[in-house]
Amino acid sequence: MEKSPLLAESTSPLAGVHALVTRPRRQASPLAELLEAAGAKVSCEPTIRIVPPSRPAELSDALSRLPEYDCLVLTSPNGVTRFAAASRDSSASALPVTLVAIGPGTANAMKAEGMTPTLVANRSNGEGLAEAIIAHYGVAAAGSQVLLPRAEVARPILPALLRQAGMQVDDVPSYRTVPVDAPAQSRIRNLIGEQQVNAALFTSPSTARNLLAILDGSSSQGLPERIVRVSIGPVTSEALRTLRIPPHVEASAPRVEALVEALKSHYIGRA
Repeated sequence: MEKSPLLAESTSPLAGVHALVTRPRRQASPLAELLEAAGAKVSCEPTIRIVPPSRPAELSDALSRLPEYDCLVLTSPNGVTRFAAASRDSSASALPVTLVAIGPGTANAMKAEGMTPTLVANRSNGEGLAEAIIAHYGVAAAGSQVLLPRAEVARPILPALLRQAGMQVDDVPSYRTVPVDAPAQSRIRNLIGEQQVNAALFTSPSTARNLLAILDGSSSQGLPERIVRVSIGPVTSEALRTLRIPPHVEASAPRVEALVEALKSHYIGRA
């Protein structure tokens, strides 16, 4: 069998791959380091900026009542960072008894902020998170007060499922995502338009949506088919399919290690 040209001259599994990571370097360091260790060239160019929510009073009000909540649910590292910063600014008092993370990345971010998760979901999506929380509380779920600070635009399934179980949920915006500035957009267009990158790694639906917006495309016309699309998990894959750029490969778990292994498997499979 003829070898992939990417693998023909090197034993490094990602030799010849130039990967676009849609995160800033400070957030993407573990992912970039793993890619580079496997032989890839990496360009870290975020497609979004994280800014305060358009309705900041909702989070401020929730923080003023923090001891009233039984459960705090955090669904992303960005959400952890924003919640922690807002908590410090408001001099919020004791945290709820139950601290929940949607997955290992969010759990690690919580630990870095001095919060030890009580519960980490096995499935890192809204359905899996709701299932884990409801199972944790059992019959005590009904009437429990839940604070859910997260992105201003987010899937409604998580609070809906918790409310179906009788939980009282405050779904509060703690941040929103907006496009990066014009110079950053220009760098991304150049990387793709000049055929510098041949793989793109997506870690959230918003990174995919904003990449296409930057490329002035709402379908695969904006992102060339030659670029291998790698998704970190089912929710991001669903978003990619909705945008008509389905992933070529999906990570087996929502971790950067699995994301890199998925990309390796894609190229090794073509060898």
